[in-house]
Amino acid sequence: MLCHEGCFTSAAPHSDFEEIAVSASSNEIHIFAWRNGDWVNTCTLSEHDLPVTGLDWAPNTNRIVSCSRDKNAFVWTFDKGVWKPELVL
Repeated sequence: MLCHEGCFTSAAPHSDFEEIAVSASSNEIHIFAWRNGDWVNTCTLSEHDLPVTGLDWAPNTNRIVSCSRDKNAFVWTFDKGVWKPELVL
């Protein structure tokens, strides 16, 4: 089950709908992948200081954009098996 700690405040599916990025009223973003009939948490992104308020997963570039109550936005790039954040100024 994806939402065991509360309701999602933000969610963004990958273009193939095999993965989804979600945040549940916290500063963390969880990446879930559909594996063998169940959603598995494959990664947790935690660069924000306050709760995440928005997410989007760009279909053509496979990047995730996140924004938060901390007034920061990050572009997350998946590189060599790791999600790397870049602060948007």
